[in-house]
Amino acid sequence: MSVVNLMISTTLFVLAFGATASALQIFVLLAPVIAISTLPISFGAWGTREVAMVATLGTIDIPAETAILASVWFGLAGILISAPGAFSHLALGQAQDGALPSEATRP
Repeated sequence: MSVVNLMISTTLFVLAFGATASALQIFVLLAPVIAISTLPISFGAWGTREVAMVATLGTIDIPAETAILASVWFGLAGILISAPGAFSHLALGQAQDGALPSEATRP
């Protein structure tokens, strides 16, 4: 289900930046883009996602600028959405590292 959410949000980004193709065409073409962006060949899929977006969306005459813009904003949205979780994870990790061991765990 999360892949479908990624595809829907990316379709909305592409349409918001002026694509003239139908939402269904964009949605169908995003499956390989999502698959390619999961390959562990870049940091956070930056670069590979943009190349895949330009290549696949170019087949339905969406300009490269629109594809790159939608891909970059999609990546930035992902960072903004995950930032609170990252901050809480770091804060909880520091709190646990500073805890003293209990009497039962001492040698």
